[in-house]
Amino acid sequence: MNIVIVEDSAIVAEDIKDMLLDLGHKTVGLCNSAIETFQLIKTIKIDLILLDIRIIGEKSGIDIAKQLNEVHKIPFIFISAHSDKATIESASTTAPFGYLVKPIRQESLYAILEVFKHNYKKEQIKSVKYKINQKGYSIEISVEDIEYLKADGSYTNIKTSKAKYIVSKNLKLLLSLTEFESFRRIHRSYAVNPIHIIAENYKTVKLKDVALPIGREFK
Repeated sequence: MNIVIVEDSAIVAEDIKDMLLDLGHKTVGLCNSAIETFQLIKTIKIDLILLDIRIIGEKSGIDIAKQLNEVHKIPFIFISAHSDKATIESASTTAPFGYLVKPIRQESLYAILEVFKHNYKKEQIKSVKYKINQKGYSIEISVEDIEYLKADGSYTNIKTSKAKYIVSKNLKLLLSLTEFESFRRIHRSYAVNPIHIIAENYKTVKLKDVALPIGREFK
């Protein structure tokens, strides 16, 4: 992920940057104020902001968070040395994806980033719709409701929790569409929606009502 660190201590920011690098993430900016943060947002693609609450300047991290929600739609996780009730309650009103108390340990950073990736992907999927034609009618289905896709030659079966649809696109083409970028190909014939996976082993992926095989080339 492309991550920005908003932190008034250069030493702390560099420590977090090193941890992110070890975890396979890229730090695309270090900022210590609201002005620097909003200037940077205009210039690069950002997946997540690690946001200190007390920073340089008149605006706090909580002020930045409100604008991120209202204008920029960029997710953030608070980082702060303060864990008192008043600070946490104030931060919580901005709906962060997490709250890390400094000093930050790499294990804690790893855990919160993994939870963020799962939950944020789930939030994104909720708003995605896919339009299909069935028997002369145009139907819009929620991608969140799709459990898996099954190849059928030049067609693909779409299985939701309530119904099954057939579309005149092969599985490879369907998976190339933005709506299905989060789906996981597990077999030449199957791709699953990760949010519906209940369990898996090296042979199968278990969904609510079915267990699907994992192909040798996808293990």
